[in-house]
Amino acid sequence: MMSTMRPHKRVLLLDIGNSTTESALMILRPSGQYRFTARRRFLTSSLPVELSQFSPEVPCIVSSVVPHSDTQIRTYFKKTTFINYKSVAPWLRILLPRPAQIGADRLMTALAASQLYGKPCLIVDSGTATTFCLVNVQGGYEGGNIVPGLGISSKALADYTAKIPLILVKKSNTLCGKSTRDAVQSGLYWGHIYQINGFIRAYRAENPGLVVVGTGKGLEVLQDQLDLDSFDGDLILKGLAILAFNAKA
Repeated sequence: MMSTMRPHKRVLLLDIGNSTTESALMILRPSGQYRFTARRRFLTSSLPVELSQFSPEVPCIVSSVVPHSDTQIRTYFKKTTFINYKSVAPWLRILLPRPAQIGADRLMTALAASQLYGKPCLIVDSGTATTFCLVNVQGGYEGGNIVPGLGISSKALADYTAKIPLILVKKSNTLCGKSTRDAVQSGLYWGHIYQINGFIRAYRAENPGLVVVGTGKGLEVLQDQLDLDSFDGDLILKGLAILAFNAKA
């Protein structure tokens, strides 16, 4: 890819999620390659404090699914680009009737996966929610699925039952739990694995040659049980970097 950016250009990349935010400075090297530095992950609720470590002069490219945080970003930085469906137009054709409804995080993972891993591809991303996004062989974004992630599934059980505690889901070798805690632990762990693998199996059946790419903190505890072709924890940042790399200086 050709870039019009000057050597050593620095761009702040922000991935603002419902629970956590990840930030990284992208530095474009004279060779045309880029690298990430000053990477941080923090609670989205602490965004105003975290922003103070950056100069307001640095250009900022943002993937956000939290509208009230967008005002904080616009107020602090002088040059900010928020991702929407128009941002990915050179690479992805959005084949949906209401493209403005697509989350910026889903657009970024679809952009990065289709550029870096090939098409057709299915992106499985798990954070607060677990999402599935399909890009067809022609580079068309076809949509996908959204289901609750591990964390909010566990919280829902704790909030809406009298005796089930909030449980941090870990790897489980047991299918049949012998206590309430074990039953929830194995139920959430294996239930999400079966659900994700079921979606993957169905998408593979309909899309020959499909490449399945996983990303997101929520998949880390599950990934060795999933039918993934690749796992890339930096997929959203790489999508943002593709846009920053091609931005005008």
